[in-house]
Amino acid sequence: MPAPELALCPAAVVRVAAFPLSRVQALAEPELAARAREASPKDMSGWTSYCEVYAAAVERTRATLWAGTADDPAFMRALTLGNPELARSVAGTARAPRSKRVRHRETSLYRHLARAVARPEPNGMWAGVALARVGEGEGVTCEPAAARCAFAPDLGVFAAMLAALAARPDYRARARFKLNPTLRVDAGGVAFRLPHDAGLRRVPPAPALTRAIAALRAAAATVSCDEAAAVLAAAGFPAPARAGVVDLLVAQGVLVGGLRFPTRFTSPWDALEQAAGALSPGEAAPWRAAARDLQAQCDALSESALGMTPAALAEALAGADARVAALAEALGLGDIERPRAALRCDTTAPLAIALGRDVAATIGAAAAELSAFTAGLGMGGALGPALVDRWLGGAGRDLAGFEPPALLRDQVTLATWEGLGEELGPELAARAAAWADRLTGTDAEELVTPALPPGGGDTPLGCLLFTIGRAPTIAGGSRSGERIDAGRLVLRGLVRDATPAFARCAGLLEPSGGAVTRWLCAQYERVAAVTGVDQAALGFAHACPNVQASPRFVPHLVDVWAAESEAVDLRGARVERDVRTGAPVCVVPGRARPLAIHSFTAAQPPDDPCQYLLLVSSMRTPPQIPRGDRLGFRAEVESRRHSPRVRLPCGAVVRTRRSVLVGDDLRALVGAAPGPARFAVWQRLARERGWPELVLVHRDGEPPLLVPRDAPLAVEAMSEGAGGVTCITVEEFIDDAWISTACGERHVAELALSVVRPALLERLGAAVAAGQRLADCA
Repeated sequence: MPAPELALCPAAVVRVAAFPLSRVQALAEPELAARAREASPKDMSGWTSYCEVYAAAVERTRATLWAGTADDPAFMRALTLGNPELARSVAGTARAPRSKRVRHRETSLYRHLARAVARPEPNGMWAGVALARVGEGEGVTCEPAAARCAFAPDLGVFAAMLAALAARPDYRARARFKLNPTLRVDAGGVAFRLPHDAGLRRVPPAPALTRAIAALRAAAATVSCDEAAAVLAAAGFPAPARAGVVDLLVAQGVLVGGLRFPTRFTSPWDALEQAAGALSPGEAAPWRAAARDLQAQCDALSESALGMTPAALAEALAGADARVAALAEALGLGDIERPRAALRCDTTAPLAIALGRDVAATIGAAAAELSAFTAGLGMGGALGPALVDRWLGGAGRDLAGFEPPALLRDQVTLATWEGLGEELGPELAARAAAWADRLTGTDAEELVTPALPPGGGDTPLGCLLFTIGRAPTIAGGSRSGERIDAGRLVLRGLVRDATPAFARCAGLLEPSGGAVTRWLCAQYERVAAVTGVDQAALGFAHACPNVQASPRFVPHLVDVWAAESEAVDLRGARVERDVRTGAPVCVVPGRARPLAIHSFTAAQPPDDPCQYLLLVSSMRTPPQIPRGDRLGFRAEVESRRHSPRVRLPCGAVVRTRRSVLVGDDLRALVGAAPGPARFAVWQRLARERGWPELVLVHRDGEPPLLVPRDAPLAVEAMSEGAGGVTCITVEEFIDDAWISTACGERHVAELALSVVRPALLERLGAAVAAGQRLADCA
C-alpha cells in the first residue's frame, strides 16, 4: 500500500482572539455610508447635511468604542500588559470634546481593538491558545474549559545585564571564545562578518594576523583567553604581545563568543537558571534571589490576573519592575534600560476542542490538494527552488567570506510577484504571468483551480495554517458533533516550518511534554534516520528572548556567534545540495553526516546573511522576501475591481478577494481631508470595487488592520498617517469567527496543524538507499 501524501499531528494549536468580532462590527454606520457614496461638495446643501450626519455618527461610535475598550476591565488589563503607557494615557483622557489629542487616543484604541478582535496570534492577554485533539470522535466538539495564564519576566533586560557583565575583565578572562567561522584568508587579506554587519569587514594582508588565525584554526573548537594566548605562544608570538593580541582579536571580532544569554531553553525560568550558572558566585546569588522573587510574583499573578482590576495589575507590574531594577543595582549596573512591562503573559483559550475523524479526513484531503496545487500551480512552489538556486548557485556557498546574493533590485520588486519573477528566474515569472491572466480573465467572484495529481512539497515536515468559516459552534454548553465540509476551510498556507506555532506556547499547553511534543520529536528523528541528515536547531540572539522558549525537538545545536560547548564546530562549513536528494544541506569538515538547520520558534533571526545561509538547509525563506499573502500581481495594481477569490476543487479557499489602491485612487483617498471628505472617497471606492462589509487593509508592508467598511472611526484610524504610503491593499475578511460563547459572541480563531509527508520520506529513503538522485527514484 503506498504511503499517504500527508499525515497529521495528533493535535492542532488553536489560537483564539480574546475579544468578539462584534466589538468592531458595532462601529459600522450603514446609513451614513449610503449617504457618503452619494454626497458631493458640489451640492452644498446635500454636503452640509451629510457632514452633520457624519458628525452625529462619529459621536455615537465614539461612545461605542470607549465602551468596548476603556470601559472594559478585560480590555484594559490586556492593554496594561501590552502597552502600559497607552493604558495610563487612556485612563486619564477626557472623552469630550474631541480634540486632536483625543482623536489620536481613539485611533490608538481602535488599532488595539482591531488587533484584539482579528489577530489571534498569542500576545499577552489579546489572544489565547488551546490544543484541538485530532481524529477523536466525529464532527467538531467545542466545550468550555477554565482559562489559565502564565506570567514570566521579560528576558530582554536580563540579556542586557548579562551583556554588560560580559564586558568586565573577570568575565572575559573566564569566557569561552572561538575563531569567527566566517573568516576567509586569501591574497587580499582577511574578510569576515560580525553580527548585524551590512557587509564583509576587510583587513589588508598582515602576516601576524594570518599567523594567529592559522594557529587558532588548528586549536580546539573553543578557547579561553589564556588558552588562546598559549596557542599564540606555540606559534612563536613573544610573551609581552600575546595578551594584547588576544584582546585585539576579541575586540575586532576575529574571536567571537564570550558570556552570552542562553539561546536554547525550554522556559524563561530555564533561561534564567542557565544564565546564573555562567556567573561568578558573587553575581549568581543576587541573580537567583531575584529569579525566585519574580517567580513567586508570577505564580501569584497567574492565579489572580484574570480577575484583577487594571490598576492592581499595573501595581503588580511596577513591583516586578522594581525587583528587576534592584537586581541591576546589586550587580553594579546602575539604571539599566528596562522594558515598558517587566512581565510577559501567555494565556490559554477557555476551550476544550476536538476535531473528529471525519473532520481530520476533510482537513487532510484539503491539505493534500493544497500541497499539489502549490507544487504544480502555486507561486510558493516555484519560489522555494528559485531562492535556493539564487542563494547557493551551482556549487554551494562557503560560510567563510559569504556575501549574500542580490535578491531584490528596488522597492518596486517588493510589491508584485512579477517583480520577484524577473529577479528570481523564468519558472517564477511564468507562474506570475499565468496567475495574472487567470485573475483578470474572469468577472466571476470566484475562481476554482484545476485538479492536479497528488504530490508536492519539498520538505518532509510542514504546518497547515487554516481557519474554519462561520458556523454556530458553541463553547458555552456541550454542543458537539458539528460537521465541517471543505468549503468552510480557508487555507492560509502549508508552510515548511512545522514547529513555530506550537513551540512558543508548548510550556503552557504541554508543561510536562505531551502528544504534540512527542510526535514532533519522533518525526525529526525519523527524518534524520531516513535521509542521513542530522536535524539541528539554530541558536541566535534575539531582542525578545522569551519567544525563543521551545522544547528540544532535536539534539544538535548550531550557533554562528556563540562559543557553546554543545554546538557544532562551523569551521569550514558550507551549504550545498545533497547529491542524492537534491535538497540543500550544511556540510561541516570532519562530520560524517550533513545537517539541516532549523529555526524552531516564531522568533525571526536578525537580518544576518550568515544565519540565513545556514537556514537555507531547511528551505527557510530569507527576510528580504515578503510573505506571499502580502504580494500581489501587477494586473491587480492596474485593475479597478476586486480580484476573484481562489478555491481548490474541494472548495477550500486559498486566496481571498482583494484590490490594490495606487496612483490616482490612492491619492484621492489619502489626499482628501480627514473626516467626512475622506469617508466619502472611501465609500465610492468601496462601491466601485465591490468591497464587503469587513475588510483587511494593508498599508505597504504594515500588518493588516481589520476595518468595517462602513465605520467612520475605523476609516479614520486606517488612514491616519497614510500620506507617505505607496500602496494600500484591501482584502476581504472571510468571517472565520467560528468560536461562539454561550451568549452568542463570536471569536476569530485560526488553527496550526503540523504535518509530515510519508510519501516524500519514502522517496527520499529510496534515493539514499540506492545512492541515486531523487529525480531518478520516482
